[in-house]
Amino acid sequence: MAADTPNTLLISTWRDAYIFERKILPIAKINPETYSKQYIEDLIRLKSAEVGINGDLMVKISECESKVRQVWNYMNPTGDLNSKWSAYGIFQIIRGHQEKYGINRMTIEGNINLALAIYKNEGTSPWELSKTCWK
Repeated sequence: MAADTPNTLLISTWRDAYIFERKILPIAKINPETYSKQYIEDLIRLKSAEVGINGDLMVKISECESKVRQVWNYMNPTGDLNSKWSAYGIFQIIRGHQEKYGINRMTIEGNINLALAIYKNEGTSPWELSKTCWK
């Protein structure tokens, strides 16, 4: 079963086809932290397209912010929530944005959804410090 392009399917259907095609059924469904970089990039493009945002730009931002990894800011490797370096995830989103938009940044899909909500409302300004990398 070949996964259709993200634009032709709902996310859940596309994700299941993608996982099936790559024969990673059990681990990908149980532990999203094991998703491949390519899978996450495809998911960013899919979710971006669904809300009318340039997916390639969002992938570039995620590459510059975290190398497309769901990680804490390198200045806060232990995940101290009181640290001024509390940015987390694929898009390195700070706690204030999570509170403002009410979307959980701690999961891969939540981080992507929150990044898209931020972009829709604030443009690229939250990622201004990495602009030289993604522009």
